Amino acid sequence: MYLFKYGCRMIEGAMKQVRKGGYVGGATGISIEPIIRLVEAFFARVSTQVFLAIGGDIDHKLADIISPMLKLRMVTMTPKPTLSSIQEARDSLLKLALQYRRDMTMAQSKALGIRFDAWTEAFDEFRRTVDRNSLNSTDKRALALLELHRRYLFINIAALNQPDREDPSMWDLWTDQFREMVEFATEAGGLDVADVPADNQPQFYMEVGILPALFFLSSKCRDPEVRRRAIDIMETNHIQEGIWNSKMAAKVAKRVIALEEGEFIVKSSNDIDGLARVRRVAVHAGPEVAYLNVGYELHCGWVQEELD
Repeated sequence: MYLFKYGCRMIEGAMKQVRKGGYVGGATGISIEPIIRLVEAFFARVSTQVFLAIGGDIDHKLADIISPMLKLRMVTMTPKPTLSSIQEARDSLLKLALQYRRDMTMAQSKALGIRFDAWTEAFDEFRRTVDRNSLNSTDKRALALLELHRRYLFINIAALNQPDREDPSMWDLWTDQFREMVEFATEAGGLDVADVPADNQPQFYMEVGILPALFFLSSKCRDPEVRRRAIDIMETNHIQEGIWNSKMAAKVAKRVIALEEGEFIVKSSNDIDGLARVRRVAVHAGPEVAYLNVGYELHCGWVQEELD
């Protein structure tokens, strides 16, 4: 994360020089702007993951660092978008996700909801044109990932329109959607096929995948079965998606459960008192990335812990 911060500042400085018409190619006098733009696009992808990790909190100290990268992706959608490919659907959904802010006014959140509804309508129309039987396994997984993130963003936008945004019990409204998310995450991760390797070799992906949604689910959904299924997916599969690590995400999610449930036997979300629920989770990596400093916001304040 520290290298990412420095990289963002270096790219921002290089792009300012390019925009001034300067050459950054040394004595050759040849502009390396195309290379800088490729690196900038790469950092924009990582910045998207960071944005999802901080939950759209523009007051977070990382927000100022990633905002120059994310300006590339803050594109206004047409009122009635049309989608012609899975990649186009994915890109436009990520652009919507980048317009989310935790401190949105009610008017802003409703406007975002309207844009999201337009995307949903366009995506449903696109899906009707697709013959699922003709899709290969990669495309099927990509569609499942879109369905996963569709629900992920839907829940976050819907939460903004609740009378009390800080009420941790409101997430119980979307237990059915959380349950669907687990199913789509299983399919998107290719974990629903009979020939999944038993040794679970490590997997690395640069794009946003299943981990942000699964971590969100496991920390917000209080249904004991659903959240544990999400954690099990992260814990039993060694996945690295950019800055997201499945093992670390599972550890933090399990700690959330421990703080909320304690020694009680929880059979449903109703068994977890609102005062016992974790409201937010904040993660900070140490300089040598040897540990994580994790903060859990409870009704009485923040609890800070170190996690190896």
